[in-house]
This record gives sequence, C-alpha cells and structure tokens, in this order.
Amino acid sequence: MRDRILIACVLLALVVGVWFPVLHKPAPAPLHQRMGAVLDQPSSPNSWVEGVVNGYPVAVTPQSLDGGGATVTVNNDAGMPVPGVEYGTYYASPPTLSDGGTTPSLTDSLGNAQTNLATKIAGEDLANDVLKAELRYSYTHQAGTTAGVTVKSGAGFLHALTINQPVASSVITLYDNTAASGTVISVVTLPATIVSGPATLTYNVSFVTGLELVIATGASDVTVSWR
Repeated sequence: MRDRILIACVLLALVVGVWFPVLHKPAPAPLHQRMGAVLDQPSSPNSWVEGVVNGYPVAVTPQSLDGGGATVTVNNDAGMPVPGVEYGTYYASPPTLSDGGTTPSLTDSLGNAQTNLATKIAGEDLANDVLKAELRYSYTHQAGTTAGVTVKSGAGFLHALTINQPVASSVITLYDNTAASGTVISVVTLPATIVSGPATLTYNVSFVTGLELVIATGASDVTVSWR
C-alpha cells in the first residue's frame, strides 16, 4: 500500500512539474515591442508615420539631423533593420562608392527623402537650371501662283508664312481645308508698289481639316511653316 502511495505521489509531481509551467507561462511581449519599434501615436501635428511593422504604425517626429544621422531605423533583436520599413540616412557630404558599393536611401537634414538625377538629361542646362525646348516645324515652299496646294491634310498647327520674294498685287490665301475653299485662316494682299523685302507673318494657330495655300495675281515666292 505504501508503495502505491509513493508511486502516485511521484506521478503527481511529474504531472505538476511538466504542465504547471506551460499553463502559467507568461505571454511573450508583443512582436512590435521585441522589435524595438516606436509605437506611440503621434502627439502633435508635426509627427508622421514612417511605416508599419506587422500592422503596428511606427510614429516618428521629424528632427534636424547631423551628418550621417538616420531618420528612423526599426531593428529586430539581432540589430538588423526590419524588412519592409522605410528608413533613410542623411550625409552632409554624399559618400563616394567603389565598384559594387551600396548606400541606403538618402534624406536631407530634415529627414525628407532625396531623389535626384546626377547626370543631365536631353535638353537640360544644369548651369542655368533650365530645361531647353526647341520648336521644330515642317515647311512647304511655293514659287509662283497656284490655284491650290495642300500643305497638310488633317488637323495641325500653322506657325508662320514667310514671303521670300514679294510680287506686286499678289494675293496669298490660307484655308483650313484641303481645297481652295471653306474656312479662311488668312488673306495677305501685297501692295501695287513693293517697298520692302522678305517678311515673315507669325500665326501660331491650329487648323482642323487641313491647310491649303493659294497664290493669285502676282507670282510671289513663299514658305509655310507648320506641323
């Protein structure tokens, strides 16, 4: 009888020793606390949310940084940055990398992300901080009278009419059409006595149907600039 009681006590001790720690094991700290993330809600309008760690917002207050200071880094227990959380580093002087070198994303001294082009793109003038644009047009030349020349079919843009060689009493007409009729864009009538040389008339207007050129009476030499 005594042996049975002893065996029962031993078994009871084993059961209690195994299961009691399991049943009463304290819950682990939340994952975001073990990661070392800052999780307080923003306390002022100057606070902003840097990222989310497993559903927890990470609130960070912007501050001025010294050279090499990091805006925010969320690390795990091993001290490594947590994937998926954006962070950046400010350098007063950008680092010079060797072949194959890497660098974190960069910020300015206030923690704002920095993105820039280190080399010029087509048309860029870095010295004067402007992007140059060059206007280009097609041209149609006509020497002498014509009952109608279709300069362009379809919608387009009339830049200018250059009268290279004016002839007395010449009448030059431009239509928004593909025939010598319809909507008139311009009618230029040269005087009976020519007192000046070549001239360029700038229009910079759009047309819808097409561009038709007619030269009557005097055989002037003209060039139409369009696109």
